[in-house]
Amino acid sequence: MKKNNFAQLRQWMVEEQLLSRDIADPIICAAATSKIPKLWKEQLKEGGRVVLPLEKNLSQYLVRITKKGKQFLRETFCPVAFVPLISC
Repeated sequence: MKKNNFAQLRQWMVEEQLLSRDIADPIICAAATSKIPKLWKEQLKEGGRVVLPLEKNLSQYLVRITKKGKQFLRETFCPVAFVPLISC
């Protein structure tokens, strides 16, 4: 299934109330990326977390993002080395 088709299917499911927008806790990613995909933030429920290796200045750090209201709190832990996230 193409990425765009999946997004359209998911949007239809939300509109038909077959799927809640904020459903995920936690989201764990085992590939490094320079930014957190917007869809992941949209899917987090209140208090939900995203744990992933985040790239910054040619380095990677293990990061936990926690949703608090409309904000996302970021905690950085330790340096890591993961393969890159190809697409999302």
